[in-house]
Amino acid sequence: MIAEQNKQIILASKHKDEFISNLSHEVRTPLNAIIGYTNLLMQKLDDPNDIDALNHILLSSKNLLHILNDILDLKKIEAGKAELKNISFDLPQTIKNSFETLRIHAQKKGLKYILHIDDLIPTYVKGDPSKLNQVLLNLLGNALKFTSEGKVTLNVKLIECDTKKCRVNFSITDTGIGINKDNLCRIFNSFTQENKSVSTQFGGTGLGLTISQNIIALMGGEINVNSTPNVGTEFSFTIRLEKTKTSIIYEDDITSILIKDIEKIKIIYADDLELNRLLLAKQLKSWNKNLQIKTVKNGKELIEVCKTSNFDIILTDIKMPIMDGIEATKKIREFNKTIPIIGISANAVASDIKSYFDCGMSDYLLKPYEFNELLIKIAKLLNLEFSSVKKQKFNSSKV
Repeated sequence: MIAEQNKQIILASKHKDEFISNLSHEVRTPLNAIIGYTNLLMQKLDDPNDIDALNHILLSSKNLLHILNDILDLKKIEAGKAELKNISFDLPQTIKNSFETLRIHAQKKGLKYILHIDDLIPTYVKGDPSKLNQVLLNLLGNALKFTSEGKVTLNVKLIECDTKKCRVNFSITDTGIGINKDNLCRIFNSFTQENKSVSTQFGGTGLGLTISQNIIALMGGEINVNSTPNVGTEFSFTIRLEKTKTSIIYEDDITSILIKDIEKIKIIYADDLELNRLLLAKQLKSWNKNLQIKTVKNGKELIEVCKTSNFDIILTDIKMPIMDGIEATKKIREFNKTIPIIGISANAVASDIKSYFDCGMSDYLLKPYEFNELLIKIAKLLNLEFSSVKKQKFNSSKV
C-alpha cells in the first residue's frame, strides 16, 4: 500500500513538472512575438501617445513573464535546486533599474515614488543581480498594488563594510491598506494572500513573497515585515555582498550594439512558426539592412540547406515538427563540427537546457529574449569585434 502511494506521489510530481514545462513553453512563445514586434514598432513611431501605448504593452508582457518566472522558481525551490549566480555588477544601477521598471504604475495611480540610496554603498559587488531584481520587483510591486494614495519608498543603506564584504539593508515602505496582525504569519506561504477578498480585489498569484523569502535566505539574509492596517507596511531585508572593482555589462543595460564586418556573415534560422521567422528576419534587417539571413521551417530543411550552402552561424528553434532542433544539431555535427549553433527555445527547464549543449549546440537563448542578447551571442561565437552603448543612468527621484 505504501509502495503504491509513493508511486502515485512520484507520478503526480512528474505530471506537475511536465505541466509547468509545457506552461512555460506555451506562454513564452507568444510573449516572444509580442515583445519583439512591440520593440520593432517603437523604433518606427514618433507619436508620444503611440509610444506610451506600446510601453504599456511591454510592461504588461514583462509582468506576465515575471509571474511565469515566479512559478518556475517555486518549482526549483521545492526541489531544492535553487541556485544563485556570483557575478560582478553595478549595485546602485541595478537597484535604479528595478525601481524604474515600475515607475509607470506609480504614475498611473498618482503616487509619490521615492528612491533613496546611501552614498556609502559600494558601486561594484559580487552576487546575483537578476535575483535581487526579482525580489525588488516583487516587493515594490506589492507595495504599489496595495497603495491607493500617498507614497511608496525604497530606501537602501549600508549597514557595515570592510575591504572585502558589505551588508546592505533594503526597506520598502508604503502607505497602503496594511496587513492584519493575525495574518502576518501566513503571507509567506505559497499561493497565499491575506484573505480571499484581497485576491479578488487586487489579483496576484500569492507567490511573490514566498519566492522573495527563499531568495533572500539563499543570499544569507532574512525578510522582516511590520504593518498597521490602514496605515501602511514595511518590508525589509539585509544581505551580504562581496566587494569588487569591476562590473560586467548586461544586455538589459544596452541601448545598441555595433558589430564590425557583420554584413559578411550569413545566418540561417529554423523555426516552424512563420511569425517567429518573420520577427527575427525583421529584427535583423531593421538593425542592419545588409545582413544576410535565410529561414527554414524545420530541422529536416535545415540539414538539407546546410549540406548544399555555406553559412557562418545557425539559429534553430528546439521544438519543431518533422525534426526538432536537437536531432537536427546531432545530424549537422556529423558533417560540420565547427559551425556555431544557437538553440532558441521557450523551455526554461534546466535539465532540458543541458541536453541542448550535450547534443552539440554552442549556446542557448531563452524566449522571450532581448534582441541585443542575441547580437552579443552571435558576435562572441563568430569572434567579431563589437561595441555597445549603455543606457543612460536613471535619476533617483520622486513623482
